[in-house]
Amino acid sequence: MSNEKQATMKRLMPLAMLLIALLSLIAAIVVIVSAVGADATYKKVLLGISAVLFFVLMVLALYYFYLTRENDPNFFLYDQTLHKNLPVDQLTFSVVNERMEFYLSLISDSDEELWQGGVLAKSDGSFGRDEIYRPLVAYKMLYDLTERDDDVQWRLLEFAETTTIRLLTRALKQSGDGEMARAIVELYKGEGEEGENLRDFLMGNRKYLRGRMLRYVKQNLDYFY
Repeated sequence: MSNEKQATMKRLMPLAMLLIALLSLIAAIVVIVSAVGADATYKKVLLGISAVLFFVLMVLALYYFYLTRENDPNFFLYDQTLHKNLPVDQLTFSVVNERMEFYLSLISDSDEELWQGGVLAKSDGSFGRDEIYRPLVAYKMLYDLTERDDDVQWRLLEFAETTTIRLLTRALKQSGDGEMARAIVELYKGEGEEGENLRDFLMGNRKYLRGRMLRYVKQNLDYFY
């Protein structure tokens, strides 16, 4: 069996366990109703035993679901030291930012390639299922400009290809952030005063970019397994 098929089966197993648990609960209820209406004592006993077995199967399926979700590494939650996923309430922006640093190193060799090399145009599966990582890459590109805040980095934005800006704003819209996308399009002119205005705009929204990245990850956690 190929690694891709194994990964797919591993991802679908928790959903299968939930389905088995649901069907077991329904079966147990149906059997209990049948037992109440049974016309013989031995039928009531057999149906009662069946109901208990269905409930046991439901509990086992839920327990297995819990174990698989706990141990199946989540890109943002998995702790390499503890070898398990941390609770969602322990997820912070610094963790998301650090993981995205690693992710960018997988899809791009440099900041220049991100802004000039057409990385955002990739359609080879680099952005995961349903292109889930693409908006995060766009936010990370913008946030890194504000975090480093030096002229060399800002020139990457000022002289970026129009196609890159279009793909970046499209990625923001994918996450539901049409307002930020529109603001960038309106302010972006490539160089000069308009470039300074865009720089000021992004610096003023640095905290917003942090919040959007963290919120986006939390809202889509199940896609990062």
